[in-house]
Amino acid sequence: MTTVHADVRHALRRWSARPGLVLTIILTLALGIGSTTAIFSVVDGVLLRPLPYTQPEHLVTTWVMFPQWRDRPALSALWDRVRLSLIDLRDLEASPALESVGVWSEHRSALVDGESELVGAREISSGLLRTLGVRPFAGRTFTRQEEDAPSDAAMITYEAWQRRFGGDATIVGRRLVIDSAPRTIVGVMPKGFVVPGEQPELLVPLGTFNPRDRAVTNRNDANRLYQAIARIPNGVTVDATAAAVETILRAGKGKAIQTSRLESIDGLFFGTSRRPLLLLLAASGVLLLIACANVTGLLLGDAHARRGELAIRHALGASRWRLVWQLIRESGILAIGGGAVGIVAAWWLTPVLVSIAPAGLPRLDTVGLNVRVLAFALVVSTMTTLAAATIPMLRRRTFDAGTSMQTGRATSERGHTRDALVVAQVALAMVLVVGATLFGETVMRLTAQPLGFDSSRLVALRLPQQPAVAPEARARAREILLDRLRNTPGVEAAALVSAAPFAGNYSATGVEIDTRPGVNVTSRRFVVGDGYFRTMQMPLLRGRDFARADAGNEPVTIVSREFERRHFDSDAIGHRIRLNQIWMTVVGVVPDSKLRELTEATDPAFYVPLDQQPRLGAGEIVVRTRVDAAAMVPVLREAAIASKSVPALASIVDVDTLVSRTIAEQRYRAVISSAFGTSALVLAVVGLYGLLARRVAERRREIGVRMAIGAQPWRLVAHVSQHAGTLLVFGLVVGIPSSWGAATLIRSLLFGVEPSAPHVFALASSALVIAGALATVVPAVTASRVDPMVALRTDG
Repeated sequence: MTTVHADVRHALRRWSARPGLVLTIILTLALGIGSTTAIFSVVDGVLLRPLPYTQPEHLVTTWVMFPQWRDRPALSALWDRVRLSLIDLRDLEASPALESVGVWSEHRSALVDGESELVGAREISSGLLRTLGVRPFAGRTFTRQEEDAPSDAAMITYEAWQRRFGGDATIVGRRLVIDSAPRTIVGVMPKGFVVPGEQPELLVPLGTFNPRDRAVTNRNDANRLYQAIARIPNGVTVDATAAAVETILRAGKGKAIQTSRLESIDGLFFGTSRRPLLLLLAASGVLLLIACANVTGLLLGDAHARRGELAIRHALGASRWRLVWQLIRESGILAIGGGAVGIVAAWWLTPVLVSIAPAGLPRLDTVGLNVRVLAFALVVSTMTTLAAATIPMLRRRTFDAGTSMQTGRATSERGHTRDALVVAQVALAMVLVVGATLFGETVMRLTAQPLGFDSSRLVALRLPQQPAVAPEARARAREILLDRLRNTPGVEAAALVSAAPFAGNYSATGVEIDTRPGVNVTSRRFVVGDGYFRTMQMPLLRGRDFARADAGNEPVTIVSREFERRHFDSDAIGHRIRLNQIWMTVVGVVPDSKLRELTEATDPAFYVPLDQQPRLGAGEIVVRTRVDAAAMVPVLREAAIASKSVPALASIVDVDTLVSRTIAEQRYRAVISSAFGTSALVLAVVGLYGLLARRVAERRREIGVRMAIGAQPWRLVAHVSQHAGTLLVFGLVVGIPSSWGAATLIRSLLFGVEPSAPHVFALASSALVIAGALATVVPAVTASRVDPMVALRTDG
């Protein structure tokens, strides 16, 4: 113990005399440990932890596919991912090919408990919980009778029960007003129950929101609203089950269904999130490698500088293993310091990554600091630190004190290992910088997409469905609300619409065109109220806007520029299209507009005036404000509540925020990859600077001799810079092809930029060259200012 204490005291004295090196090593280790642990904690919570269902590996999602949709605008992106109808559900429930099957559809319901508030709701079949292997925490689930006929039953989630009702033990049997109708709570879901998408607070029996679906008997007329999950019997393969399901659906009524598809429920839960998260995890692993390489290079340089000291200790009687244990204790202090700061960094970074994550990322509430990965990162960094400090000692065969003192200070080793580590750091940094550049340009390209309307000072309001309220009463209530909003101070204009941009789901339907009689073409359909185009600030390219006088006259429509381009030889004005046996005359053409995603293709669209076809309905409102839209949101919410025309708003948000949400996932990737790329650049600078500074220190006497015999300072600067340039060139030679290979893996995540874009690699290479130049400045200037007399007197 006396020896251990002596070594620790010696190590503390030694490291206290070199605070710069100690701080660099500790922060480098902390960066690698903290980033890797935080990213893996997110990946583990979102992707890797098993879903809270019984035997989730036996669960599959069921989709209907319509191959004929692949060539139809507005439907081509949906052809292989179509939901089921109630007819499909009943056929699958009767089949022995599946152990059980359940469906749901998403809604938002107005819950009245003192005050009215719109909350997430799910309409579920009686077999859904049985299929998932989930039992209620309290009460019961729904019965088949409650979904076949109108029922007032409802269930509530455990989290909503605790938050809204304080865990009231008498919640089962309690009556609540949901969507203007009284309902009885029959059960409470278990804690931690999750479903894909927005987590609901309420569950109601199938048919509650869409009661007309119960009476439909032909698949061609059925609404496809229901997401299905099925449980495969033990010992049966997915392929065999898929074949049986397809046979069942093909044999049903109607000829619309062409085929079906089964896939793991992971795709339903995680969607497109899986691959980006795994790539970010790989990037954090690369950063950990760079950090370890950096620490290794710094400690190898320090070990080389101590050759004389260690040789003297050996000459005075210290054995090889005694010196090794001393180095282990010295490096162990650095490992402990780096690990402690790394733990703090991981503890801080993990909630930060969760807070900036896109809202669509599932199961973020389960994310926590992953102790297993933290331990792994600590072990890797500790072993790297110990190995870098002790391997040079273990490799030495002799300890000649005289030779070590002469050559250790008068000359320097070739340093191939340290050079190779710097080259590796530059190459790995190139990979991360290229990835950050590609993701950053993707966000820039997305935000530069034209919307087709002015999104500034625009607010979108979604109204509740209120299935218990008659359509005529809903229409009157919405007109009252619209008048109240138009008269609110700060409002410039407001209009009803069936689907507000980036806020609602558009409707795609088939229409017939007079230039192509008998042929149905698919297009997006929007029902708009008076003043819609003025509110959206969508300019008319040709023709006129809808007018109040159109209400009692011939049906009219306005089409988008893409609709005109695809379906008419020239000007669309005066042509007619038929919707639901009604011929409408085209009176105007407006620009194409983005509606759900900035990445979506430009599909044809047509607009129908609400005054002429009120039965189509318009359940959303767009409001143009005179001031900042975000500041007007609470004002508009208060105005809606004061109107008492609707029990609650489904949502109210400025459109700029909605647009921003559509690229939240891309921005998340860009922010994290940029942080990794910047960290990699900094570590590469530190590694190159440390190597060059050590080389200048080791060759101090040689530099003094050169200057004494007349060498110009600029030649010494050039000599040091040449070595740095050589390492950078080798690093780029290795890094550029490696970056190209890594970039091809993220091709599907990019928009508007190719992974092999020359300017991306030029920017990344320039960043590394500039960083290398910064790392070279101080060592090069130091070399040029060496005093020859001092260098010769001190032996270096």
